[in-house]
Amino acid sequence: MMRLILMRHAKAVREHEAPSDKARPLTERGQREAREAGDLLRAQAFIPARILVSTAQRTRDTHAQLGFADIPATYLDGLYMAPAELLFAAAVTPDDSADILVIAHNPGLGELTQRLIAAARDNSKLARTLFGHFPTAAFAVFEIDGPTIEASGARFVGGWAPDRS
Repeated sequence: MMRLILMRHAKAVREHEAPSDKARPLTERGQREAREAGDLLRAQAFIPARILVSTAQRTRDTHAQLGFADIPATYLDGLYMAPAELLFAAAVTPDDSADILVIAHNPGLGELTQRLIAAARDNSKLARTLFGHFPTAAFAVFEIDGPTIEASGARFVGGWAPDRS
């Protein structure tokens, strides 16, 4: 059994403020929320053994702000705007049960979170919040014991969404 931590990149500048979508850096709020997410991951003992990061600037910046510099990270072009199935397949491999953090993008990341929460049949307030909307800097943590989304044996064990009220 492994833990799969899904995290959406933190708040980035608007598209017209960067040369391309992939080049969008984090805003000050994004940097602050990414640091807060890293603190919460550590406080809840959700420490990954490996990290997979989309090559977009905003995901790279989010990774840098988390404070996990000592954990091996792999930057993958294929995670940029990837669908749910690809994100799951990149993270969950039959020969590796190490806890993993995936930092990527919606809509694929939000869809994967929804599908795993549905598979877990979790109706907690936090699960309902993340199921309905997976905002920037949010993370969701699942225990996984299967090779596909549908047969993942997913159990929702935690998460966080920034309070923007």
